[in-house]
Amino acid sequence: MNLLNALEELGQDDEEYKNEQAPDPRQSFFKLEFEKYTLDFLPQVNGLTKFTTSFRERELINVSKIEISFINYADLIKNKQVNARPKDLNDIRNLERLRRKNKK
Repeated sequence: MNLLNALEELGQDDEEYKNEQAPDPRQSFFKLEFEKYTLDFLPQVNGLTKFTTSFRERELINVSKIEISFINYADLIKNKQVNARPKDLNDIRNLERLRRKNKK
């Protein structure tokens, strides 16, 4: 199953992507908005050197017997530092506060 099929199954409008004349997988960005969260599919993540390194160091969780990969904490912080938008800087503060709280 490709990403466009998955988007369609999730009830997302994929027409704009299907109609692209010359799609570039290195530039395509998908943002899915749900009631309680937003899911972003990114072609690259700023601040990280190699996909293979980040993939090897990813965080894995199982939900209903489905393994889901997430960027690890250190890589997430690097990405947010490189982007340095106000939202990213606020995210860093909140993530660090939650991490300290959970270590207690």
